[in-house]
Amino acid sequence: MRICHATASEENPYVTEEPAIGNNGDLQGGHLNHRGPLFLEPGWGDIIPPYAYVDANGQTQTFPGYSWTNEGQATWGNGCDLVEPPQPPQPPPITPFLQCVEPSGDGLIAHFGYDNPNDAAVTPTSSPAGTTAS
Repeated sequence: MRICHATASEENPYVTEEPAIGNNGDLQGGHLNHRGPLFLEPGWGDIIPPYAYVDANGQTQTFPGYSWTNEGQATWGNGCDLVEPPQPPQPPPITPFLQCVEPSGDGLIAHFGYDNPNDAAVTPTSSPAGTTAS
């Protein structure tokens, strides 16, 4: 049976191992003691899927698994490599426009606006090249 064994490396937090299952349900190597949260929480533990085993009396038992959450299952299904969460969709960009320019003393006043194709308000976070936001 394949598990994702926790390492001490943040660069490679899990490695694939295939420990044997004892008739007490224990995994060879004491993996049932490797209980803990998923990586990146301190003290992260193994990701162990649920499995069936036959106990010393010949009865089939089921181990419920460790860290078998959606994220744990995704990591296990990805060969014990972390799965990057999908990035949220970015809203369509807003487009600046120049409404009008009017004289003012020795200079000009320019009036700018933005066309927003989104259903919700979007706040500009940077200025187009060559312009200054104010």
